[in-house]
Amino acid sequence: MKKVFSIIVILTIFLFYAGIVHAEDAPASSVTFPFLCEVPPAKINPVMKSVRLLRTSFAVAETAGNETHGKAYLRDRKGDFQLDLNAHWTQRDVISSNCAELINMLSATGKDQFKMVIDWKTYYAGSVEYKGTAESLIGWGNFFHTGIQNDTDAGFNGVPNLFDPQLGVVELFPRYNIVNNETDTLNWWIILTPKSQGNFCTRILECIICDEEEHCMSLALPIPNALNVFNVEDYVPGGLFPYSTFPKAGFAMCDVAMQSAQPSSDDGCSAIRDDKIAGWLYQYTEGSSSFRDRATMLPMHVQHQYLY
Repeated sequence: MKKVFSIIVILTIFLFYAGIVHAEDAPASSVTFPFLCEVPPAKINPVMKSVRLLRTSFAVAETAGNETHGKAYLRDRKGDFQLDLNAHWTQRDVISSNCAELINMLSATGKDQFKMVIDWKTYYAGSVEYKGTAESLIGWGNFFHTGIQNDTDAGFNGVPNLFDPQLGVVELFPRYNIVNNETDTLNWWIILTPKSQGNFCTRILECIICDEEEHCMSLALPIPNALNVFNVEDYVPGGLFPYSTFPKAGFAMCDVAMQSAQPSSDDGCSAIRDDKIAGWLYQYTEGSSSFRDRATMLPMHVQHQYLY
């Protein structure tokens, strides 16, 4: 019995150091969240009692029972650092914030660095990283809308150690399920990486996208920025679904590919290719007479490669 126990212990240690044992959502020294913060319209319809705006909130917990002094780093969609704030956790404390609070700390020029247009609407888009001093932080994000009562929030886990170079991603498997084409229905693929592709590299998702009846086509999606958002309906090939056909549902298999502008030189493209990548499907479906508005935030399945 002792021999069997010893073999199990040795095998467990070997698997751990070989990089096979891995807890993706375990407490970490940093937790990062993507965020989208809808910019209020310049003119508001006076008939409307309130304005419906997409927001992102964050909550980060300290799990080890240690008082922790850390930082919160705000980065724009290109991954460029724009603001840092002090963060303080008491023992097993939870601190929270939201994208509007953070964006409002910036100047008008600073806010402009975060602007992104998706489907004719403008958003402040970027990421916030909460960083501590030990592997003890864990976090939750939430997409929600202001101004309506029957809204459904869409929660997701923060990304642990996004800037840790030990774990790269070589393939993503996103889902799509576009229920209707109502004005406020949203179907987005959200891709978050530590940094943009740079000046000399081109980063692409080379995908095979399929419906649910075994029909597949190729699809290439550039991901130049640290935060990339795709309105999925714009990218589903007409060969899979005619434009006016709903629902549209299926999945994709996407390899992360890098191309250098100078084939004779790496230009740092290998390092960018090895970046950790996180992805989600955010779906907000505008309701009808038969169902209420509903929302979900599904993480993309990923295939990792261990760099060492």
